[in-house]
Amino acid sequence: MNNEKINSEKRLTEEEQKFLYNLAVKNFKTGSYRRALPVFQFLVMEDNRNFIYLKSLAACYHALNDYWLALITYEQCLDFNSVDSLECNYYIGMCYFELASYASAKTAFQSFLDGSPNNDAFEKKAKLFLDAIEQMDAHEAEVEEVL
Repeated sequence: MNNEKINSEKRLTEEEQKFLYNLAVKNFKTGSYRRALPVFQFLVMEDNRNFIYLKSLAACYHALNDYWLALITYEQCLDFNSVDSLECNYYIGMCYFELASYASAKTAFQSFLDGSPNNDAFEKKAKLFLDAIEQMDAHEAEVEEVL
């Protein structure tokens, strides 16, 4: 009973969550990622089943070049199994690319393209990343032949 009371006291109202989310988004949009990060983290702790909060946290890690935490958080977004979560495969591919894990990046970009419902802007970018990975693979194969 005491744990229930403690947990219920921690919960924010919808209005408070909305206020904090808007504050974090404002900081994010102005490039104040370090100020936005703890607010997004707090919101996810308050409601870890809120896709928007989780994806926003992932985007914040990504903007701070913390690709490992961004990757982990984007992958959690995939658990939502929604059309919106499919877009996260694109961001997962970008994180893997930045981490020089090109085979994993290729898989993520391909998953995005296979499941994406006609998102032209992201599809073009995903295809460009895939082309770049293919060119790097081809160049690597040429270098190995020479050696």
